[in-house]
Amino acid sequence: MEHGRTDLSRNALERVAYTDDGTTLYVHVLPKPAWSLLRAGRAYVLAFADKQQLRTIAEHRQLLQDALLLMYDEIGDIIRWFDGR
Repeated sequence: MEHGRTDLSRNALERVAYTDDGTTLYVHVLPKPAWSLLRAGRAYVLAFADKQQLRTIAEHRQLLQDALLLMYDEIGDIIRWFDGR
């Protein structure tokens, strides 16, 4: 890992998830439940969209691409978030 924080990917990161609350689709970073520096149930939202706005595979793909770009752009903030700051 180029940021020198392989400890986070190994110990803190549960997964990057694509979830649906019924009306909105989210792409977010989820910590492991046992990660003590964050409250249970916390998530770092990378991107979201109303389901009604995503009618095609291309629109879903664009949401995921936006999330990936934001993850790269905001990696410093994500690391601080995992560190509880």
